[in-house]
Amino acid sequence: MTSEYQALEPSGTSNLFTGIAWNESEYKQFVQFNWYGTNGCWPYQSYDGGSHIGIMMVPTTQNEAYDWTQNVQNGVNLFAGDKMTFAASWESRIMSQYPQLPQLTTVQRERDALVFWGPYAGTVSQSGAYWVANPQGTAWVRTNLNPKAANWVDMVESLVGVH
Repeated sequence: MTSEYQALEPSGTSNLFTGIAWNESEYKQFVQFNWYGTNGCWPYQSYDGGSHIGIMMVPTTQNEAYDWTQNVQNGVNLFAGDKMTFAASWESRIMSQYPQLPQLTTVQRERDALVFWGPYAGTVSQSGAYWVANPQGTAWVRTNLNPKAANWVDMVESLVGVH
């Protein structure tokens, strides 16, 4: 699967989508199981009963369920568009509170976007993304307020050799 993802990679972490895909689904678009009394190969679903589906665990639609290339492309678009945009907005909001903070690099911003992608995104509003300002407001540090989310990001990155 790695070669299929390489053309989709944005600048930043090499093979990032490979790590996301492995962590989300172990590259499974379909799994064999009995559903509605029919044993067969069914689209791989999220643990909550199917709100997300396929290799990239994107929101469920008919296209994402049965077309792995569409599933991957929509996952890439979601990450590169919505999640990276939200990460940049989050960064700007923090920087407005701490004007001495430097801008994050693309790779650093990807870590915030991964938090917004991952299973602990719902905790962000209370505890922050991957990066938070240090007490002096002069540098970014890895959060200790949202450890499950930060650990999830570290795990995804470890799959592609970042850590």
